[in-house]
Amino acid sequence: MKKVFDAGVPIVMGTDSGAPSGRFQGYFEHVELEYMVKAGMSPMQTLVASTSNVAKFLHQPDLGVIEPGKWADLLVLDANPLDDIKNTRKIDSVSMAGIAYRKTRSQKLWLLSALSERHTFSCTL
Repeated sequence: MKKVFDAGVPIVMGTDSGAPSGRFQGYFEHVELEYMVKAGMSPMQTLVASTSNVAKFLHQPDLGVIEPGKWADLLVLDANPLDDIKNTRKIDSVSMAGIAYRKTRSQKLWLLSALSERHTFSCTL
């Protein structure tokens, strides 16, 4: 993956969560982020590939942009994912469609699932 990325081929995150049994939405996107880093991409490259690159690939310039009239879902994390990509699992709160949600332990899986149903994720660093 790193060689392909370094050659200039755009990389985007995709998922088959929900298709095969035993894969559920939300959790496996975090695993895919970890695999992208293990494959040689930096945490920043991995986050861009799974956020803004997805919107570009889908030709959706209004998605994943923090501006009036645009659409962006946000994760507020308790730790920096650039230090360790596994920190994407340390979710403090989520904003979806302009509504902020603070999680409790019991809500964590619901939030991950709800986010994964969006067309793209947005990440502000």
